[in-house]
Amino acid sequence: MVKTKWVMNLRGHTTGVTAICPALVGGKQILVSGDQDGGIALWDLAILRKISMYKNICQSRLQSLRVIRLMIDGTECDILLAQSRDHGVSTFSMNPCEEQALNLVKSFPTFESLFSRGDAISVSNSRAILAYPSSLESCLVSIWILGPNLETNISGSAQRCKFKEGNRHNCSVFDICILNGDRENYKLLVGYEDGFICCFSFDENRTKSVPETGVTGLDVQLIFTCDTGFKDFVSAFDVIELASSEKFIFCGAPKKEIVKIKCDGNFTEEPNIDRIATKHQGVSALKICLEHRCVASGYWDKKLELLDLDGNVIEILDGHLDQVQDISFVSKSKLELAECGASGDRGQRGDDVAGQPYDSYYMCTASLDGTIGIMSL
Repeated sequence: MVKTKWVMNLRGHTTGVTAICPALVGGKQILVSGDQDGGIALWDLAILRKISMYKNICQSRLQSLRVIRLMIDGTECDILLAQSRDHGVSTFSMNPCEEQALNLVKSFPTFESLFSRGDAISVSNSRAILAYPSSLESCLVSIWILGPNLETNISGSAQRCKFKEGNRHNCSVFDICILNGDRENYKLLVGYEDGFICCFSFDENRTKSVPETGVTGLDVQLIFTCDTGFKDFVSAFDVIELASSEKFIFCGAPKKEIVKIKCDGNFTEEPNIDRIATKHQGVSALKICLEHRCVASGYWDKKLELLDLDGNVIEILDGHLDQVQDISFVSKSKLELAECGASGDRGQRGDDVAGQPYDSYYMCTASLDGTIGIMSL
């Protein structure tokens, strides 16, 4: 049974905190947070204190934060990717030990949206994958495979071919997760405005030429489509894969409902969908902690809820004064990311043996009350 202790609320932002991301940078376990005004703060999770604060560095609301590792000018660097509502994805080199810990390197265009969130992962110190809402059209996802110095090796886009009632204009991208199974064949999960979850497949060696432009790009193939049954958008989702190769996708929406989708490892079979009723209005954040076999869901009504993987309520937590915007799990015992290395905490893999010791993880929560909740699990 998961036991939770609310340790404290980190304070330092002067407006609502909208995104967080843990990362191991220079041997130091840190948490990066972003706010509604485009400000970014770095926190030392070993002592739960702020390292530095950069107000309005991204000029508009932060949608998502990710950390990757790449070679820059021959040196391996930690790179922060900050997706803002109106200014695309800004990339910053990170060094918490320096007075100026963040230095802008490059920017990528994205679709301007209040809700859409992208994802990024490191493949090696010479390769990373970015997936963000396209600046060309709201229903597209732009994919970049980057090399040293953040140079684009190849790019492409993920596009649905079926829409409810044939209306592609109500199918904006809302949430994105990159799955890295065998280091060659990648899968991309996308949640949409019309309540659909889609999975796309791509790899660097599978390309296609666009006759109209003569440009060669990634051949991104749609392999799985699932209607969650939501009458509204997919506001947040997360996915895990067990050793049995079963995948579980937990999805939230503005209504009082969470959907659990059970899929086979390759997304080739018909999914099984279970509906989990909740008393709270509006899922605004959702993350899975594989080691503790629990799902954390944040709501518009300020509440946090912990569920087991069957959807049963373990605990309801109340420590924020406004809407919960983002959730991350961080390993305390090993001083490393609990889920996906330096890239974030999406698309977890693991064996079928649960049972991490109590007080081995932090659950970190971003809220519009301007604080970051820190809980021990």
